[in-house]
Amino acid sequence: MNKYLTVGTDKIDEDMFVTISDKHINSEVKPSGGLWLTEFNTDYPNYNCWVDFLLHSNCNVLFHKSIGNDPFKQPCCVVSLKDEANIYRLDSDDSYKYLIDNYGNGNGGFSYEKISHDYDGIFVNLNSMSYEMGNRFRSFDVNSLILFKFECIDYYYSGVVDIDPFDPSDILSVECFDYVIKWDDKKRYVLGSKNDEGTLKR
Repeated sequence: MNKYLTVGTDKIDEDMFVTISDKHINSEVKPSGGLWLTEFNTDYPNYNCWVDFLLHSNCNVLFHKSIGNDPFKQPCCVVSLKDEANIYRLDSDDSYKYLIDNYGNGNGGFSYEKISHDYDGIFVNLNSMSYEMGNRFRSFDVNSLILFKFECIDYYYSGVVDIDPFDPSDILSVECFDYVIKWDDKKRYVLGSKNDEGTLKR
């Protein structure tokens, strides 16, 4: 079963699910709201595309969001979706055309709000897109899963992205950012969790 990672919190609750909203400004194609995640292979705890992107291209975001907390200990959740989760895969010109034809926003694009009536979320796969289409969705930066509804989450594990400390004032000299994603073994549920305590893995 596929796992997904969201960084910035180690707890998921219903209140986190801000209703998805269309936000098309000029060429902007990213919506607001929902819960954003990336694919995560638990066999490789030393890699995640979003963590890599933050460390290599947007360290300022990493430190800005960690004001008052240790930026090298980023809370995260490892998420499993239900088998019946209805996720739309946007990964080709045909899949894009389908959204335009069936969920158009009247401005030449598509509406995430309309899609959310029929789907639990959308997975934007930049790796499978044509050059032109990938350029249109370049603001996503990495392959992204946007969940519209919390009900499609089966369970999640609380965790932390443990980053080897470095001097942010001398970031240009850092050749490699080392980190490991750790999570406990206690299954948690958005509408309640079991009482057994978990131990940190990895």
